[in-house]
Amino acid sequence: MRSLIILAFCAFPQLALPQNVLAQTADSAKAETKTTESQTTEASWLTFGFQQTFVYQGHGALNVPYSGERSLQSASETAMTLSATLFASARLWQGGELMIHPEIAGGAGISGAVGLAGFSNGEAVRAGNPSPTLYLARYYLKQSFAIGMESDTHNPSRLTFLAGKFSVGDFFDMNAYSHDPRSQFLNWSLMSNGAWDMPADVRGYTLGAVAEYSNSTWAARVLAAMVPVEANGAALDNHLTQAHGLAVELEYHYALGGRTGVVRALAYRNAGRMGKYSALLEAMTTQTDEEEYRRYGSVKYGFGLNIEQQVSDNIGIFFRAGWNDGATESWMFTQIDQTMSAGTLINGTLWHRSSDNIGIAVALNGISHEHQTYLANGGVGFIVGDGQLNYGTEIVLEAFYKARVTEWFSLTADYQFVVNPAYNHDRGSVGIAALRGHIEM
Repeated sequence: MRSLIILAFCAFPQLALPQNVLAQTADSAKAETKTTESQTTEASWLTFGFQQTFVYQGHGALNVPYSGERSLQSASETAMTLSATLFASARLWQGGELMIHPEIAGGAGISGAVGLAGFSNGEAVRAGNPSPTLYLARYYLKQSFAIGMESDTHNPSRLTFLAGKFSVGDFFDMNAYSHDPRSQFLNWSLMSNGAWDMPADVRGYTLGAVAEYSNSTWAARVLAAMVPVEANGAALDNHLTQAHGLAVELEYHYALGGRTGVVRALAYRNAGRMGKYSALLEAMTTQTDEEEYRRYGSVKYGFGLNIEQQVSDNIGIFFRAGWNDGATESWMFTQIDQTMSAGTLINGTLWHRSSDNIGIAVALNGISHEHQTYLANGGVGFIVGDGQLNYGTEIVLEAFYKARVTEWFSLTADYQFVVNPAYNHDRGSVGIAALRGHIEM
């Protein structure tokens, strides 16, 4: 039955991915992101799109003195993930649109998607299952309003609201050169701001609402969304007054030397049943169940900076930085309290392959002193925990070449070199190679 569902997804002919509904950057049309501009006419009220991605990834044997519950496997290993998404969009009335995106996902990340704070496969989740699983990834209603005189074509303004189920990354922390693991960098700490514990269930989706005001120069957007009952869990917490995620992002478009650029500033605040690292450490010391120290009323907050800059017609660069309080345990995305990343995306026009891309980037990830102490004393988070810790900054280097094979299919060779995986100097470094295939119609 599952095989038939996958074949049915592949049977849709001549489909186009829907337009990203909130990101209005002038250069986003040039970047290949997971949502591309619809090719339908204004008269069309129903559009479809389709993507399918596989990532085959592996690493060699590691010579390590010890491993823990959330360690990267020391033996050599390979793993594969597969996803297929149908994008359906219906225009219901003037400015009103309904999005429904069923998705199939299967496989798992290396070591069950643990052992690296900047995990190596943006398509992998800890709910990985070798058997393809069908679920409804997104369903939300969007309403947009034009503001001001229609004749103001130089700086048109728009107010947009949406509510339903979605991925927060669909609308926040966008970057034309580093945001989509299906066509750009695979590492979690390169595709997004690793220090933002963004609201999401284990598959990366949440229920919530977004509001945005935008014009051609700047934009402001706010988010209110649900958080899971337990760390990186599947069930969302319905105690909305005590458990929720809030965020605000400001975006400014500019030109530098005739080249476009975008600056985005982010602030977030999460509330829920997260524990304080100091309290969890006390629970270990007194041999008390850690759950007794996880209570409503905990707050985690942080900030982020995101810059993209066009350098030439064929080269773009990006920079991200993020920080969170580091006192409250990570709950949703990954265990990173401070991060800084930078890189470049180079278009193949330079070597007469206009649909190819080269990407090179680095990310530096760190955690707070309280977080370090917790892990060093045997504490375990939802993605890292070696049982001991000789702390060192986790450094991720990633490079890839994406080649367009046909109009709708591309292959990517990717390599990542990670120093101090899971912040542990005792575990040395690891090289991770990957092959990614991506269909987009």
